Amino acid sequence: MKSGHEKSLQILRYPGMAQYYAYEETKGKAEEAIVMDMIKEMEPVKDRTDYSFLPFYTIYQTKLNKKEKYSAIAAWTMHFEKEEHPCQGDYLLTLVDCYEGLSEEIFEHRRAVRDMARSTLQRILNKHKGKDSWQKETSLENYRIAYAIWKACYLHMILPDIYLKKAQKALEAAKAQQENAELSDAEKQEIALILNGMENYDPYTGGWEVLHDC
Repeated sequence: MKSGHEKSLQILRYPGMAQYYAYEETKGKAEEAIVMDMIKEMEPVKDRTDYSFLPFYTIYQTKLNKKEKYSAIAAWTMHFEKEEHPCQGDYLLTLVDCYEGLSEEIFEHRRAVRDMARSTLQRILNKHKGKDSWQKETSLENYRIAYAIWKACYLHMILPDIYLKKAQKALEAAKAQQENAELSDAEKQEIALILNGMENYDPYTGGWEVLHDC
């Protein structure tokens, strides 16, 4: 069961999530019709350049479409992975949320998305080997990176003992930058929800399970 703050964060970040959660709460035909109309507008999505649809499309496939197009979700993450995203923290968090929405029963496709998230994380960390390198990101990007790492640990995607120190560095940089950052109201709200999430997740919960599948 998702917490209220996490639903709010996903509604803020991803198109379609507000409509899906409205349907989930009511199971009403009107809300379901809205979700289905949005899905029809998305397909075919092979020409999409914006990856923000992935978490909504994933949860739709899991909850309402019998996981029929999981292979397409994995293929899209591979497609987007080949591109250079200026906001890699945003992309990483999207992949982590996409992974969370996939059923554990379909291991092959879930693993493919997890591998894309790991690859993106490694590319981010390779950028930040130098001194003060985290200060070169924006405050919001550092918050997103920190939260994505934190949540990936919680979801058993990566090992907390290895990666949480990196999340802490990103978080410290984000907090130091925030005072001087020009942030919109939506960005301030996103940061507040991220911090709330990091306070409520225990990133060590079950994290050892990753060892069996590295």
